[in-house]
Amino acid sequence: MPTRTITTKFWTIRQNNSGGYFDEDASRGIGLALCVEALDRDDAVRRLDAIIQGYDDSGSCPCCGPRWDTYLFEEGTEEPETPYGGRPLDYGYVHYIDGRIEARNEGA
Repeated sequence: MPTRTITTKFWTIRQNNSGGYFDEDASRGIGLALCVEALDRDDAVRRLDAIIQGYDDSGSCPCCGPRWDTYLFEEGTEEPETPYGGRPLDYGYVHYIDGRIEARNEGA
């Protein structure tokens, strides 16, 4: 069987402090920032939606806005970065395409 190479990138979203608190669930990799490894932007949106399901409306309020900032840049990054790029992600959770979840100094 021939070997296939699949190229992936990373997309990161940040949780808004809606209602004065952040949702956290280490068992599901829910924290201040969520980074997903995906094939493309659409795949990243699907993966992020699945991760935050059940947490997407918790604590959203008219004054603070939605719980999650789901804006994604068109191009992903080569490595997990902060939501607006430029720095390595050093907080939150990285959800790899193979299903692994890695905590990045969560709660530090």
